[in-house]
Amino acid sequence: MGNGDSLTRVCAGSAGHAQRSRVEAGTIRRRELDWSVAMKSLIVPPIAETDPNAVEMARVWHSQGKQHISLNAPGWKDPAAWGLLLVDLARHVANAYAIAEGRDRAETLARVKAGFDAEWNKPTDKPTGGMR
Repeated sequence: MGNGDSLTRVCAGSAGHAQRSRVEAGTIRRRELDWSVAMKSLIVPPIAETDPNAVEMARVWHSQGKQHISLNAPGWKDPAAWGLLLVDLARHVANAYAIAEGRDRAETLARVKAGFDAEWNKPTDKPTGGMR
């Protein structure tokens, strides 16, 4: 996956099953991924395929009951750029749920933020890994 900060996040649940989180009363409870929508590898956005200066910044996989993350952490000089990326990603997630399931974007975005805040305030694990 190239150079970058490779982090591993352990998720509760049975080995071999991808997990997703659900926030309830400030805690995170894990449950199995909906396998009907599970995919192997996502497509590269068409604009990135044609841009010779495009750079992959993050990749997240669920494998053997754990979350595995590869980052191009030093890709931006200012770490605040990662904050912008995370907010943009949350908005894309809300948009995707609206398109796929007809969910309200604002409610979905609030739910994503609730999960972010719960994990920020009471981490369920500690990142491990290193640079390659």
